[in-house]
Amino acid sequence: MTDPTNPDYYKDAAPFECIELSRWYSSDWGQFIQYLWRHKQKNGIEDLKKAMWFARDAIAHSIPMTPTSNPMTVGGYLQWLSDHNHADAGRIWKSMVTPGNEHQILLQLETLIAREENHGNGTD
Repeated sequence: MTDPTNPDYYKDAAPFECIELSRWYSSDWGQFIQYLWRHKQKNGIEDLKKAMWFARDAIAHSIPMTPTSNPMTVGGYLQWLSDHNHADAGRIWKSMVTPGNEHQILLQLETLIAREENHGNGTD
């Protein structure tokens, strides 16, 4: 039986679990992280679009994409995700290391969604 509160797609291929990163952010940015993290194992483009919704909502409400605490730990996690191109989102993780890159992250997420949509249509 699988654990419904701790599914495998939140701990795959990383030396830490998704919540260990997302808990250090606001609700919107934490949800963004979770949807981005799991999109390959769960709902694909649908999860990327949900991540986009949370990022846009955070930006619309002037919620900065900065960790609430433990910036050194968070930076290390983001660097690992970037270095390993986790969930094919290496550029997004890298952009999250530097506060104030919210709009750049939206552009990168739009690019990732387009790439996933094209990949699903047989073009790459």
